Amino acid sequence: MPLARNIPEQLDWSDIEDFENFDTRRSAVDCLYANTIGVSEGFVEWCPDDTGDNNMYCGWVWSVRPSLSEEVKKHCDSELCKLIEAYESDGMNEWFEEA
Repeated sequence: MPLARNIPEQLDWSDIEDFENFDTRRSAVDCLYANTIGVSEGFVEWCPDDTGDNNMYCGWVWSVRPSLSEEVKKHCDSELCKLIEAYESDGMNEWFEEA
């Protein structure tokens, strides 16, 4: 069952949770699903090259709402789950080395 698509496809920077760590999350999601998150002056947007599959959408949701990690993990592939778990356990350096 796909994750409900209830996060807007464009968010102001001020609407992103834990904004100071957003770039790390966005960069990591981009390693898994290239070109799905666009960054502009003052906002970010979910903009996959095609309609975007559920895993891409899960990556978008997690990147802007890391508080939804547990919900996202119920709906995403194992690669995104590993990424989220690495982020939560301060293992991003190791994750990037493996990616």
